[in-house]
Formats: sequence, structure tokens, C-alpha cells
Amino acid sequence: MKLQELLTSNKGFQKLPVELKTVYLSMADAFQQRKDNLYYNIEELAAFNQPFSRTQWADFLDLEPVRQYIRSRMQKEADIMERKLFQTLEEQALNGNVQAARELKSFVQTGSKSDKTVVILHACPRPQPREVK
Repeated sequence: MKLQELLTSNKGFQKLPVELKTVYLSMADAFQQRKDNLYYNIEELAAFNQPFSRTQWADFLDLEPVRQYIRSRMQKEADIMERKLFQTLEEQALNGNVQAARELKSFVQTGSKSDKTVVILHACPRPQPREVK
């Protein structure tokens, strides 16, 4: 979901003055244009995203829809990095890296930190029920 949509659907945002809404929607657009903005502090945001001031960025980042958006994007980034880590460990383990194999085993046993999905690496056939005579 776009940050602008999160803002406009928020009741608190709807109560703000029109001028402030316009500024925040422009800031939301600027915030989404650069992936690095997720990781910047207020000073960096002000430096890389002119003409908005440090105070405006501080107020913008305090809005609940903005905090929700940042949490959501950070979680998606973490999920992607986790999958890439799994892929790298798997490739290294297949190439004989014992430490990578141990890490992969540990990774599979503990499961994902963000998702409680169980990963099954192999399946054992279930025994067939015996007929009672």
C-alpha cells in the first residue's frame, strides 16, 4: 500500500489543516522515492529531501500511518534478506562448506524469526494401516 493512501485514510490525518495535509502528502511522495529514506535519521532526511526541514521530518515521522508504513517496509526487507541468507547458506552447504551446513540446519530448526512457518526438508512415508482379521 502506498504511504499516501495510508495517510489519507487515517482519521487523525483527515482532521489536519489542508495546508499541512498537502505538505505531508508531498513528504510521503518524497519519502517513497528513495529506498534509503527508510534508514535515514531526521538530519539525513532533511539533507537529501529538500525543501523539507528537520522539524517537518520529525513531525512527519511521528504520524501513526508513517510509523506503520516504515514497520511494514522494514519487515518486508527483513523477509527478503532472510530468504537470501537461506539461499546463500544452501549454496555454500552444497559446495561442501561444513559451517554453512551447520548454520543452515540451525536456521531450519529455529525457523524464521518473522514467520512461524515450518520448513520440511524431507518427508517420510506414513505406514499403511493394517487390516484387522
